[in-house]
Amino acid sequence: MKVTHSSGRIFFAVVKRLIDLAAAAALLPAIRLDSRGNPIFRQRRLGRDGRQFIIVKLRTMREGSGLSIDRVTPIGRCLRYARLDELPQLWNVLKGEMSLIGPRPETTLLSAVYATSVPNYIARQTVLPGITGLAQVQRPRPNTAAEKLPYDLAYIDGMSFGQDLWIVWKTVRLVGHAVIEALAKPRPSVAPASKIPSA
Repeated sequence: MKVTHSSGRIFFAVVKRLIDLAAAAALLPAIRLDSRGNPIFRQRRLGRDGRQFIIVKLRTMREGSGLSIDRVTPIGRCLRYARLDELPQLWNVLKGEMSLIGPRPETTLLSAVYATSVPNYIARQTVLPGITGLAQVQRPRPNTAAEKLPYDLAYIDGMSFGQDLWIVWKTVRLVGHAVIEALAKPRPSVAPASKIPSA
């Protein structure tokens, strides 16, 4: 069912918000960490209508362990590969700063750059940003802001429950495959400094 009328969009937004709240409340208690230190990584991002907010992510690396690849925790390795380190953003969902589904939020600095370099980029800020979105479930996955924008705008233009369910289904499948691949992938003992992923 495609949402076309203003009343339909309002109903869609309300129900979508209730689904966001229910999913966040169910999944947040399930998050577990396997290393000491602050479990949360914070960064300023830009949301709907250009409002700034602090995004939260799972910390996936041990503190003070040099350049060894072992700095990435066992769970963190899977989280990074499958992008499950984004799960704490369910807190942002509960606060009303994000939705489960929508265009991914960018940093304030990158948003300012893209606003002047990518035509119609600001249009993606008319809805709440999401933990996952239409661009994120594409294969091959678009990498640049200009490549992702058409998918973000297509999602906004065709907002519907069916589209959200399809994106959730695709995300679950992709995450499942990524976790299996991460667990099966051999772990090198040392990685060059340039190869160490950031937290």
